[in-house]
Amino acid sequence: MQKLWVLLCFGVVVAACTPITTRPPRVTSVPAPKKERPPVEIARVPSPAPPSPPFPPAARADDGPLTAKIDANTPASRTAALRLTEQGRQRLAAGDPPRAIELLERAIAVDARVPYAYYFLAEAHAEADHPGLAQRFLDRAEQKLAHEPYWQSEVYGLRGRLLAQEGKTVEAEASYRRALEAWPGNRAAAEALTAAPQRGKEAR
Repeated sequence: MQKLWVLLCFGVVVAACTPITTRPPRVTSVPAPKKERPPVEIARVPSPAPPSPPFPPAARADDGPLTAKIDANTPASRTAALRLTEQGRQRLAAGDPPRAIELLERAIAVDARVPYAYYFLAEAHAEADHPGLAQRFLDRAEQKLAHEPYWQSEVYGLRGRLLAQEGKTVEAEASYRRALEAWPGNRAAAEALTAAPQRGKEAR
């Protein structure tokens, strides 16, 4: 009995001296929050603008005196430029290109916004055998008269004449056709277009 008691006491002492090992708590890793990707913006390509409709052909001729475009509300500079342009037009019709050029250049110096002076200046240089200057002023006239079909027809007709003088028959005929599209009553362009095939046959 005494031995049993001694053994029991010895076991208790050994148990008390043994260090208690405790397992550290398991750390569970928390996943980092996912970064939300910003929405991808798709660039929208603008649809091409529809082509502008062709300007309607002129309904009537605009071959009256340029001074008829002057009224009570016309600025003084434009009035003076229109009068000079009309004078230059008359000198050109009278067969005096040098005087016409002088008057038309003055018209542009007074008011460069008057478009008709550029056309008649191109015609005057064409009559004076200055094709380079004629083409240059014709380009300006085409830009400034873009919304006046009758005058666009005159521009294309004169360009066709200059191209024909350079021997560019195909380009000249195309210009004459554009002249008739803008103003079907352009007799000079119609006659030139009709005569073109005959001139081609004679050249052969």
